[in-house]
Amino acid sequence: MGKRFWELGYRGFFDIDFVLSKENGTPYIIETNMRRTGGTHVFDVARLIFGQKWKRKAFFLSHDSFCYGKNLLSEKVILEKIKNILFPMSKDKKGVIISVINKWQPALGFIIIEESSQKALGIYSKMKNLFNIKN
Repeated sequence: MGKRFWELGYRGFFDIDFVLSKENGTPYIIETNMRRTGGTHVFDVARLIFGQKWKRKAFFLSHDSFCYGKNLLSEKVILEKIKNILFPMSKDKKGVIISVINKWQPALGFIIIEESSQKALGIYSKMKNLFNIKN
């Protein structure tokens, strides 16, 4: 069952509730609680853009709580700052996809798509520079 959940894109813990038959003690599944956790959203994006063989086509880097400074910025300002590295860059299947913008803290989530880890880290460095993050 876990393998099938994996094939469907679920990652992380899950549980299954069973009942036992009074007659012969046969277990029956009555419910499962699957949690789409961790990098599941990255997995979904990878399959959507590149298909089932996405692992051979690109490198993905994600960050779910990138702190971009001390003050909240509007979505418009954030998108304007990173417009040159947004997916798709130069009509190629690479760049930054914003996954979430926090409305209460100066943070956002993103997925970087590139052809290698070095190039993905290069885009991450550009992103930090665009928001004047030194570390």
